[in-house]
Amino acid sequence: MTFTIFSGNLKIPELTEKIDMNTRLRKRRALMAVMFVLTTTPILMATSISPGYDMFTTPSGSNTFVQFANNPIPADFFGPGSDPFYGRIELQGAPMNTVPPGILGPTDTVIRRLDAATLPSCGAGDEIPIEIVALNLVSVSPITVTFNGGQFNELWDVNGCLSGSAPQPTGTMTIHHDCDAGGTFTSQMFVLPNFTFTQVDDPQNQRIFDFGVEGLPPIELDNSNGYWTHSDPSFNIISSPGGVMIDRDCDGATETTIGPGSNFFAGVVGSPCYCGYEPYGYDLVITDYQNPYGWAGLGIMPSQGQTDVPTLSEWGMLIMGLFLLAFGTAMFVRRGKAAIGVGS
Repeated sequence: MTFTIFSGNLKIPELTEKIDMNTRLRKRRALMAVMFVLTTTPILMATSISPGYDMFTTPSGSNTFVQFANNPIPADFFGPGSDPFYGRIELQGAPMNTVPPGILGPTDTVIRRLDAATLPSCGAGDEIPIEIVALNLVSVSPITVTFNGGQFNELWDVNGCLSGSAPQPTGTMTIHHDCDAGGTFTSQMFVLPNFTFTQVDDPQNQRIFDFGVEGLPPIELDNSNGYWTHSDPSFNIISSPGGVMIDRDCDGATETTIGPGSNFFAGVVGSPCYCGYEPYGYDLVITDYQNPYGWAGLGIMPSQGQTDVPTLSEWGMLIMGLFLLAFGTAMFVRRGKAAIGVGS
């Protein structure tokens, strides 16, 4: 049997191509590793949340309503012969009166966090008391009130605010520090409302149904899926500067002074949310409060000022997309040159 020994710098085309491909793969993996490190650089955020006031708006279609099936508005409330009202009223927000005027923009709901939340590390949680401070809702469309057993009817507009006859009960919020940028929260809030009904055909004809005056219990509203961040990622979220006068019970008088906001922005979610790293992007979400018995609901979002400027997350996604496009194009051209024998 004869053996032939090859020596020298002999290149086998298939083997050379495999070696070149492995080299390219190693370089590509190294580049992707660098990109991962650059885009997941840890950020430093506060580990405690100061007390403060949070501003919200209530968009139409946010499952905001009140149901009078269990506590009907009594007969003759709207006038002699009016039937009891058992209906459901769909609601949406309307900007509240403030001094200075318009300083809170479209804000219709204000919630106060009464104590600081101590969050010593990422992954920690703390429970604090909260209270609804102001509310200004209006009916999406007029309600129909019947008279004399339904023989004729009238249309009425509805304005939902807070009772001016009794203080609002205190609720609770449990804040979870799930990532450096923020996290999640659950909360239970109690609302003692006041409803003003205005006849569409006769705006001077108004009726007031105040839960405090009527001796009715406050409406419990629970939220199990809230999100928050320490700062506003360029959504132009409205924050109270402090010293703002508001009309909490819709009586036309700005009788309540609210303080400033703080390092807590409810309704902003960072994704993904991991301890030690900054989220790739941020979104605004509805914080959904619902009564456990289906009597009422309140869907609120962070109150925003006017802005046409792209957010930081939008700029980041655009820049990353352009970078990946350029990188992919360069790799495609390089492979094309290798295929026709130009370069390596």
